[in-house]
Amino acid sequence: MMRRNVPTLMDELYRLFQKKAFPEQHPTWIPGVPPKAVTSQFKKKFDLIIATGHPFVSFAAAQMLGKLLKISYVADYRDAWTLNQFTENLIFDEGGKSFEWEAKVLRDTSETVFVNDGMRQWHIDRYPDDADRMTVVPNGWEPEPTGEQDFVPPAPNRPPRFGYLGTITSHMPLEELFDGCRIARSNPVPVIRARNEKGSVRRAAYAHPA
Repeated sequence: MMRRNVPTLMDELYRLFQKKAFPEQHPTWIPGVPPKAVTSQFKKKFDLIIATGHPFVSFAAAQMLGKLLKISYVADYRDAWTLNQFTENLIFDEGGKSFEWEAKVLRDTSETVFVNDGMRQWHIDRYPDDADRMTVVPNGWEPEPTGEQDFVPPAPNRPPRFGYLGTITSHMPLEELFDGCRIARSNPVPVIRARNEKGSVRRAAYAHPA
């Protein structure tokens, strides 16, 4: 209602909240989380809180609820919060709110989970005091829902197909991704060769649509 009636004011308040409290695009759902969680806790106690990022504001919610309700929580990193994994540069300025929150979240977790060891090692180097609670659970899938599947090799008279499953973000090298798609559509041979030579083209090659 407020956003509809006074959009300019609400946009200013939204940007101020991002600057002063939590610099992310999805913080506005947080105010409703604590009362709902406390109510649910009284009905049936939680054993554990698991928060998955992105969005990383879910980590902040888990940290606050963990302290409020005295419950352990796990931070599950699907992507890096403060590191651009394509350029390996920091996303935010040193000493900013994002680093304050990340340090607080990692300090208080019972366990922090990453999808690969490279991401885990970067966080160990940055937050060595929390290294003993950092572990890796690789991306994957459970075979039980679909059962055992027979392997069917691709037809020999067609080029290979590549698929991308994931979120497109502003941090991705989109130009390289689209260039790789165009190369893969026109001729699969240089793509296969580039996969061993250039990381950006390799990622783009995997993004070739079926």
